[in-house]
Amino acid sequence: MEFDKRQRSSDLTGFLDWLVKSRKHQNYNLAYHRYIEIIERNLPSLLPAFSSLREAWDNDRFMSLHSVVSNQLLGKKNRERFHELFGHNKSEFKDYNSLRTAVEQYSRFLRGVDPSLRGRADYYRDHLIRTYVMPARREGKSTVIINTDEVINELAIYHDKVYVSEVALEPKFMSEAEVEYDGEMPKPRASLELRFRFVNQTRNELSSLVKPQRVIVMRPPSLNQVFYGPPGTGKTYHTSKEAVLICDGDVSEDRAEYMARYKELLEQGRIEFVTFHQSFSYEEFVEGLRPDVSSDSEYSGGFKLRVRNGVFKKIERRARIQGNRLDDKEWFDEETAETDKFMGRFDQNKHDLPYVLIIDELNRANISKVLGELITLLEEDKRIGKENEINVQLPYSGKLFGVASNLYIIGTMNTADRSIAILDTALRRRFEFHEIMPDPSILNVVDGIDLPKLLSFINENIESAYDRDHQIGHSHFINCKSREKVEYAFRRHVIPLLNEYFYNRGEEVALVLGDKDIVERNNVNFGNFMKKVPIGEKGKYRWTVRSEEEGLEFAGFEH
Repeated sequence: MEFDKRQRSSDLTGFLDWLVKSRKHQNYNLAYHRYIEIIERNLPSLLPAFSSLREAWDNDRFMSLHSVVSNQLLGKKNRERFHELFGHNKSEFKDYNSLRTAVEQYSRFLRGVDPSLRGRADYYRDHLIRTYVMPARREGKSTVIINTDEVINELAIYHDKVYVSEVALEPKFMSEAEVEYDGEMPKPRASLELRFRFVNQTRNELSSLVKPQRVIVMRPPSLNQVFYGPPGTGKTYHTSKEAVLICDGDVSEDRAEYMARYKELLEQGRIEFVTFHQSFSYEEFVEGLRPDVSSDSEYSGGFKLRVRNGVFKKIERRARIQGNRLDDKEWFDEETAETDKFMGRFDQNKHDLPYVLIIDELNRANISKVLGELITLLEEDKRIGKENEINVQLPYSGKLFGVASNLYIIGTMNTADRSIAILDTALRRRFEFHEIMPDPSILNVVDGIDLPKLLSFINENIESAYDRDHQIGHSHFINCKSREKVEYAFRRHVIPLLNEYFYNRGEEVALVLGDKDIVERNNVNFGNFMKKVPIGEKGKYRWTVRSEEEGLEFAGFEH
């Protein structure tokens, strides 16, 4: 038994070191380690058949532990058991799903997984490439076959069977492995035989042994950051994943999984989402006076003006006291007692959970007017508890106000919208900017149409004829699974957008689409997408989109 204690201590110390090397946030490293420590301590009641987690791992690769976590601790009817073991201290134990993540992380540690492989999708993808793709490439084969049953047995991941095929069928795996699926892609299942063929390789390239490892330098996320780029590049799409990463310190590669977590965080009040527009004001964002209807006779007219908190002030106070949406009480000048009681829950030395405010279309509003004094308070060194902390007096409530250091701001900016204002230089200095541009590589060949090649061609023409901020985003084609869907995307999204960019000058739109090489039929000149139709006097014509009966052609982009 003494040996078991030493073994447990060694494993737990090694687990914490492994977490630190994984470059996850320190707060989450400590929480995951604490979860496993409590599970180990309560092992006799959770897993009576085993004397240590190491023994449970050696026996069934945590199959029994996954079952206990899912059925006994995380079931809605068993939350009392969870609190009995882990207590109610949310500053240490963030939520129920963190327990499942902790077990998964400990499983990866005992398996000897490289800490830099942040999620299970990274781990599975790395195994598939090194165990199946690389050997087949070295042997000069043109195809590689992956049997998911074999992978499951090799990795002993019986609790996660279907996810292996999901990872293998993702565009990210095929891009990194430089393969494409040979035939019609199946739906992910627990048991599949998957066949891939190598692409973009010569015989000389088949002799290379391994792809060099990229060295990724991780850094904590910025407190204030903006994703900017042309429309349709996934800026808003990207904010949800970034918000979960900030809140949890880690994020799944599977969108369905991290979106489920995103919705949970929204409900808890850890994430707030707001869209700016031309009429958005300081009163809606920070605080303002709003009428409060009352039957009290002392107020003539039946109402009085009261201070109402805006969306930013609400989530900032939530972040300060580690609260939730139930804490979004309206504070008025008259109710100082309630204010003091509420703020009495704020402890500057308390373990801080991250909170995230997402501002979509950040530059569509009058930024200086909406933010007011927040332009100063948002700076990292001027947040509460920092070396240059600043508090300012708010104009309506008269209260002193600062910004919590655990509140993160994520904004998005559409660079192609001519109606929006230029960002204030002072605000630009306080944000990190990340460009999100069209990514043709995530698209596939659809019914013989080479979408990556087609999108790259159009965007190169747009950049040459206009500028790079008005390119066409890949999201217009991301859900196109047939030729009809591709045609629909061009007719309803791409060509109308180009008409807007070029002020309905059809000749320029045709040039961008590559319709300069046209074919004459019945006195009408046809391109792939547009046609040149004579009108009125001789020599006059107009450009228009080919009709649905005529269809669109994709000559030069057939795979």
